[in-house]
Amino acid sequence: MNEAGTNFFAVSSDNEVNDAKRLKVALYVDDGSAGNGVFHCIRLIAHSPQLKLYGITGAGVREGKLAGMDLLMLPGGYSKRQYKSLHEE
Repeated sequence: MNEAGTNFFAVSSDNEVNDAKRLKVALYVDDGSAGNGVFHCIRLIAHSPQLKLYGITGAGVREGKLAGMDLLMLPGGYSKRQYKSLHEE
């Protein structure tokens, strides 16, 4: 993960779309994400030229790294563990 804590990965389609017009989607990739949910979200976004995907952790959410994002996706998994990761301690 880089210093900003948001771009643990960035995925976008190869199709030419102005970055300013893309929706910025933050995908939760921390404790509680399970199964193939993260993989399927990445695969879906990779084929959607209107979207740009960024990985985000619970700590990143708590630190305000969602600023500038248009959408937060929580893939399938364990909601109680996701809640604990997102909630301040």
